[in-house]
Amino acid sequence: MKKRIFAFFTALILTLLCLPFTVFTEDDGKAAQSAAEAAYGLDDFARWGVGEEYAIVPCNAGSSCVDDGGTEIHLWRTHRRDNQIWTLVKAGDSYYIKSKANGKVIGVPGAKAESGSRLQTFDYNGGDNQLWRLESMGDGTYCIHSKLNDSFVWDVWGDTWNDGALIALGTQHGRPNQRFRFVHTSTVEPMSDWGSSRQDCNGSDWSVWDGTLSYDWYYKHSNERDLYINTAADLYGLASFVVNGYEMAGKTIHLTRDINL
Repeated sequence: MKKRIFAFFTALILTLLCLPFTVFTEDDGKAAQSAAEAAYGLDDFARWGVGEEYAIVPCNAGSSCVDDGGTEIHLWRTHRRDNQIWTLVKAGDSYYIKSKANGKVIGVPGAKAESGSRLQTFDYNGGDNQLWRLESMGDGTYCIHSKLNDSFVWDVWGDTWNDGALIALGTQHGRPNQRFRFVHTSTVEPMSDWGSSRQDCNGSDWSVWDGTLSYDWYYKHSNERDLYINTAADLYGLASFVVNGYEMAGKTIHLTRDINL
């Protein structure tokens, strides 16, 4: 079995090396993006609107989504249970965002709009610290601005996708860890794909290989059946495992991000 796996990966790599290279123009990229948007119906919020139930998926988060941890808001592997389901309710020109698990809403503790303020859930009181403005980024993703100070938006703090990564306020820069997609709970798209076709923002968040190698994706989750590769360094780590005869029996490995080798 080990020899067959090694032969398969060797053949795959040789095949990829033999493929012709194609130069894409900016117009090609725009056309591909439009086709992708049409194919996936990327903007579920524009389609379904307020009062519906969504998972909130950051662009940098693999197959994770915004999770109500009981107090602080964080990322966690997508499982579709009530603490990962949210409803947006219109309040004037803003929205409040309510957890299905307990009816509480996402807000800024102490009403302090400052970089690093960790978002939490509270009983709704209509304060500005619980109200949000959605800025469409034109590709089905949104920056979520605080009504306390419009220059601050939701930010996956530390730009990590690990379970427990905190959501806090950050000064807007528009990179993937500040862009979120609302995935309607009626979607038939598999959860494992929420971190690929929906996470990558139409290819704007490619992981480009820099020659490094990572095993974190394996060692931090080695007891789990599903393993997730999020970077080119992770993919190189998988190749290293295979070459050195590591067994992956019983594991399912998900590629959660576009990778440029």
